[in-house]
Amino acid sequence: MSEVGEQEYWLADTGQTNNPAINGALIKRQGLFQSVINTINIDDIEKTMADINKNGGQVLSPVMNIPNVGKIAYFKDPDGNTFGVIEDITK
Repeated sequence: MSEVGEQEYWLADTGQTNNPAINGALIKRQGLFQSVINTINIDDIEKTMADINKNGGQVLSPVMNIPNVGKIAYFKDPDGNTFGVIEDITK
């Protein structure tokens, strides 16, 4: 695990980059989120946000920059499930 920037955000790598793995991150609980949040890697966070809003999703956080990683935001789907999207700048 490695801390990113000055915020309480740690990257968790579960495998070597040449092998399939489920990588993730840990953040300090902020009261807004459940204990586990699935985050989906997307190509364009602004387009994805517009699509989520158009299809009944609710924005829970603004777009946040994660230094050397990308941009992330959190939402609630129409059924009330919290999820995140991340635009990875490391690819």
